[in-house]
Parts: sequence; C-alpha cells; structure tokens
Amino acid sequence: MSWNSSLFMLSGISALWTLCLWGISRWLVKGVYSTTPIILPILVSLFSTAALSYALQSDLPYLASYFFFFSALIITIFTDATTLLISRIVTLYAMPIGWLLSNMGLLPITPLESIGGSLAGLLILATVRFISKKLLGKDGLGQGDVDLLCFIGAFTGASGCWITLMTGSLLGSIFGLIYFIAAKGRRDILLPFGLFLGMGAILYVLFEKQLTYLFLPIY
Repeated sequence: MSWNSSLFMLSGISALWTLCLWGISRWLVKGVYSTTPIILPILVSLFSTAALSYALQSDLPYLASYFFFFSALIITIFTDATTLLISRIVTLYAMPIGWLLSNMGLLPITPLESIGGSLAGLLILATVRFISKKLLGKDGLGQGDVDLLCFIGAFTGASGCWITLMTGSLLGSIFGLIYFIAAKGRRDILLPFGLFLGMGAILYVLFEKQLTYLFLPIY
C-alpha cells in the first residue's frame, strides 16, 4: 500500500471516529442547544480529524493511552464548543484512568507525576478563579475548566499541564481577537476556554519538544 493510500485510509478512519465522538458529545448534552458560533464545531471537526490522523501515522509512543486521552478531549471540545458545557464523565471521573495508566507504565510519566499534574491543574485554575472572584466579583472560569485541566494533568504531568494552559490561552487569545474583529467589536460573545485547553493538550502531546522549548526553555 502506498504512503498516500495509507494516509487517506487513516484520515478516513479518523473522520469516522470523530463523527462517533461527536455523537457521544451530543448524547452527553442532550436537550441543550448550541449557544456558540457554528464555525466552532466545524473547526473542531477538522482539527480533531487532522490530530488523530497525525497521531496514527506518526507511530506515537503510548498510542493506545493517548488515543483514549485524545478521544476524551475531543468529546469535551465538542460539548464546550457547542453548549459551553463540559461533562465530568470524560474529565473528572476519567482522571483516575490517567493515574492507572501511568502506574502500568503506559504513559511516559510516573504515577507521582500523574497525580501531581492533576493537583497542579487544580491549584492553577482554582487560584485564577479565586483572584477573579476577588477582583471582578465573579468567576473568571467555570468549574468544568478546572476539572478539565486536572484531567489533562493526569496524562501530561505538571509541566504538560502548564504548557497546555499557555498554549490554550494563546490559541484562545488569537481566535478571540479574530472573532472580535469579525463580529465588529461585540462584547457579549462567550468563548469556550475548555475548547482551547483541549486543543492545547493535544498539541502538547504531538509537539511536546517544540512547545516545551517555547514555554519552558529552561526545563
């Protein structure tokens, strides 16, 4: 089989799996209607298919564990992109799976690093929520975002948690600026931060060395 044929097949498999994950995400938020721009789920579908295709064809170490990780993130990205909701079924309740996989040697981090990553995610975003509450009188982030970063930390460790946060914030800022300009300065637009955290986590796994050099050059 030629390289082009293999890539086409992997892209097809990834697209079908992305469609399945979309169906699961709609089931998790059944009865809740979309509250965000239609462009977001379209971009999510393209990004998810491309990320899964890249992971499958790049012979990524620990692929089985990361395939589960990516699938949970994509479901979360879909639900947040369409309804601004994040299901704990695929974040907080799935977090111990990361601890278990690390203990079984199926992730490139130790169990202590996995648990530490979850605690780091909790500490970072809980601190942001506390400061936002004190300064602005309201939560700057939802509890779902905190749960999501704890889940990400279980699969990436504390350093991956931090780089994911930086990458997600950068993506969110860029998209927010573009959408703000396109919407002609409207200030009532709500952007799902969990979407960008999920994308940041996937990009971290796929491009760990490059992103570590960018955001943690002394690590």
